[in-house]
Amino acid sequence: VGDAARAGLLRALQAGSIRPLIFFSNGKIRERFPRAVEVGLLEALAGVYQPLQAREANVRESLESLSFAVSDIDEISLKEIARTVKAIECGRRLARDLGGADPERMTPLKFAEH
Repeated sequence: VGDAARAGLLRALQAGSIRPLIFFSNGKIRERFPRAVEVGLLEALAGVYQPLQAREANVRESLESLSFAVSDIDEISLKEIARTVKAIECGRRLARDLGGADPERMTPLKFAEH
């Protein structure tokens, strides 16, 4: 699921899409893998991560927004999935920024400001 979501999102961006939609079928895969949607979204977002230096250099992000849809699921569950994925991705982005940035750029004080 993750590989397919990532490849699909990257292909959509190559085609010029800036607000793609990822659709997940809520079939048997969710029975076997209950977090398949979350895994797919997180892997897709990992594929479009831009390093801190690129973001600071005002390089425009290729992705303005990412929407997702899941068949046969209630709105409350969709909102919970979105909230969970957003929280995890914010933490992962901070961790990548800390670990991948120039050591002088990410001193403890500057990271706290970040």
